[in-house]
Amino acid sequence: MATLLESLHQLQDIESRLHELREKIGRKKRAIQAHQKKLTELDKEVAASHEQIKVYQVAADTLDLDMRTREQDIVRLRDNLNRAKTNKEYSALLTQINTTKADNLKIEEKILGRMSALEEFKQIEDRLRAERDQQQKRLEELQREYDAFTTDVANDLDALQKTRDEAALEIPPTALEAFNRVADKHDGEGMARIYRPDQKRGDYICEGCNMSITTEIVNALLTKDELRCCQICGRILFLDELQTRQASRAS
Repeated sequence: MATLLESLHQLQDIESRLHELREKIGRKKRAIQAHQKKLTELDKEVAASHEQIKVYQVAADTLDLDMRTREQDIVRLRDNLNRAKTNKEYSALLTQINTTKADNLKIEEKILGRMSALEEFKQIEDRLRAERDQQQKRLEELQREYDAFTTDVANDLDALQKTRDEAALEIPPTALEAFNRVADKHDGEGMARIYRPDQKRGDYICEGCNMSITTEIVNALLTKDELRCCQICGRILFLDELQTRQASRAS
């Protein structure tokens, strides 16, 4: 019958494979979410650009209408000019005509400025729409890849989960609860090996967090089949076969 630490080690191996598979699924899902977010942002930019185009178009149309109205005024003023009876009346009408023409030139310049800006905004919107189309195609590709991958690994995932459930039955509830708690905290890594970075020294290190482990814990693992956790990261500690032999010789 397997010892507690051996059973936990077996569970850790299964948990690692489960976490790796779930992490692959998670990465693909996060990539989809990132592209969905990008699409949402692009939709907002396209809408804002389109709204700006509408505003400038309305302004240009208003200026154009104003200019056409003034041109009609000029036609009317010229008609009145031809019928002027006095020099004073003629001079006043001529001044009004020239002033209206000057105003129209200014309006025409504004219209040209609006039309130039409109062209730039339309080019920007076209680029945004093209980028959005590319992002949409990429999103559809990612979704197809995600669907295909999750379908391919569904059986493996179920089989691993079943194997994990069976392995968990061999572990006492208290130890299993401790493992699950630490594994959830450290991305599926509930256990950590103890190692000695320098064989000439008696220092022992937790491979999970690279912090020191006391000799007392090492000696306990050599003599007792019980849980010993790293006081820093909380991972369940173990000695592999080579480390066990080395620790036995050092003790």
